[in-house]
This record gives sequence, C-alpha cells and structure tokens, in this order.
Amino acid sequence: MGNQDKLMTRYLSDPEHFADFINGTLFQGRQMLDAKTIIPIPQRKVEESVSLKGKPLLLDGTRDAVMKQDFNGIYSIFAVEAQTSTHYGMPVKNLAYDVTDYISQVRMFTKDNKHNKAYTTSAEFLSGMREDDKLTPVFTVVLYYGENRWDGPLTLREMFEIPPELKPFEQFLPEYRILLVQPELVESENFRGDWKTIFETLKCSDNGEKMEKYVKRHFREYREMEKDSEELLMSMLHEPEPMSVS
Repeated sequence: MGNQDKLMTRYLSDPEHFADFINGTLFQGRQMLDAKTIIPIPQRKVEESVSLKGKPLLLDGTRDAVMKQDFNGIYSIFAVEAQTSTHYGMPVKNLAYDVTDYISQVRMFTKDNKHNKAYTTSAEFLSGMREDDKLTPVFTVVLYYGENRWDGPLTLREMFEIPPELKPFEQFLPEYRILLVQPELVESENFRGDWKTIFETLKCSDNGEKMEKYVKRHFREYREMEKDSEELLMSMLHEPEPMSVS
C-alpha cells in the first residue's frame, strides 16, 4: 500500500470524516450517520476464491473503510473503496466484497440456528436460515480521485458481452450499479466538515488562476483544517508541501 493509500485509509477510519463523507455522497447531505454512534468494523481478508492461473484476481484483501450504524435497532453496513486509477473490473470487485459480507452473515445465521436448534421446518434446516432471518445491507461508495476521468464500467451489465440474439433478455441479467464519487461532480455543500474544502479545492486544481482565487477567498477554512485533512488534500493534489494561505 502506497503512502497516498495509507493516508486515505487512515483518514476514512476516523468516524467524523467517514460519517461526513457518507452523509455527503450516499445521502446527499442528509445527516443519516452519526460519528458518535457508528461502529468501525475490523477489516479481514476477503476469500480469494476467484483466481486466474493460480493467482488472485481483482481482490486486494480489504476495503479502505467499513463501519456500521444502528437505525432503531436495525444495523446497516457502509463501506468506502478509494481508487486512484480506473478499475475496469470495479463492479465485480465491489460485488465480491459485498458477497463475502453476505456469505459471512449467512454462515453466522446457520451456526446460531444450528446451535440454538431454531429450525421449525425442513426447508429452514436445508437453507441454514429461518424464514424471518434478514441480512444486514451493505452500502458501498467508490471514491475515485485519479488524474484522468473515470472511463470504466459503472454496472456489471456493462461488462458482459451479450450475443445479439440474447439482447432482448439482458434485463434479466443483474445490473449491480456502483456508486462512483468523483470530486469534480460532487455537490460540496452536502458536507459539513473538511471534505467540503477538499472537494472544492480539487474541483479547481487543474486551473492555477482559479485555484489561487479560491484559496485566497477561503483562507480561513484552510487555516482551520485539521492536520490530517491538510495531509490528505496535499496527497490528492500530488503536492509535497502544505498549501500557503497567507
């Protein structure tokens, strides 16, 4: 893992930064996650069951950040996967992570149900799950902050080569759309913390004059940025030194 990746992972592991990011992207500014109550989920290696000539394919081990939130007694899981270059298999990569989470949940249900002898029908016994067992949903957001525009697929369906004869039936193939976040397309006002300044800066990073004007107008925000936010911004801008806001 490179230094840029480490900075991003460390930044997202902070509940305040994580909650603000998810609230500003997935929930478009609605304050659905609470930094005081979200719970970090320990990262574990995914099962490298997909391989090509004996080598792992697509999966690099763990996501960048995963946390869960209790909504009136019902948990939901939220994950962030950061990318600095286009990943042409991103829908499959995300799907693999999500499926790994769901398989883990099913196994836990099966283990608990068997231990507690909770099955009431043969169908439940064969399934490993009871009729009223429900999975915890996983919401995954992909943050892309590469130098070039993302030109990879956004859905699993885009990755299929479908014979012309089967085109009329492609609706029956899973779409599995990824939620891709790109700084230049983000509504910065949706954020309450330093993500707002980070994204606004990145939006004008390809125009020196525009960026200089923005920095001068918002010097107070830069001076009040947390140190880890400044380090992350400099990393995303590929700048070795802190920004001057005199």
